[in-house]
Amino acid sequence: MTQQCHSIPYGVNLRFFGRDHELHFLKTALHPQHDTQLRAVGIHGLGGIGKTQLALQYANTSLDFYHVIAWIPAHTKSNIVHAISRLAKRLELADEAKGDGNHRHNVVKVREWLNITGKPFLLIFDDVNNIEHLEQIVSIKSEYLFFSLSRLGNSTALEPPDAALPNTHGRQT
Repeated sequence: MTQQCHSIPYGVNLRFFGRDHELHFLKTALHPQHDTQLRAVGIHGLGGIGKTQLALQYANTSLDFYHVIAWIPAHTKSNIVHAISRLAKRLELADEAKGDGNHRHNVVKVREWLNITGKPFLLIFDDVNNIEHLEQIVSIKSEYLFFSLSRLGNSTALEPPDAALPNTHGRQT
């Protein structure tokens, strides 16, 4: 695949404001560089505080930096598998002879592609309820840029120790 592939559910929110500190943090933590270091950020908190809007803003304002941006609904293991299977089709990795029923094969194809591609990509897992679902499905060893949005109280399995977003509760620090 030579063209960019961006799969983001909504465009730029013209009413998005504030959160400059958090956006700057995401840009600093996730901006693709010329290395293969794993970069992951977990965003967690109560429902309705703007996790998804923050992720959408970052994704929509970072289109030029990533060859692939994929929004992966992650409420259930099935959601993750189906979304990654759709990504395989968009990346032209799906084996059409196997049909739509072979989602696991498509997940493997995407995982292999992500492990060997030299192109920057961003995977956003939205609404993670069980961290084990990500660990079981998405084991990628190369440059892997993603962040997770979750209502889980602790997403330390996804966060490097220094990658937690500061908790400002709407206040400037």
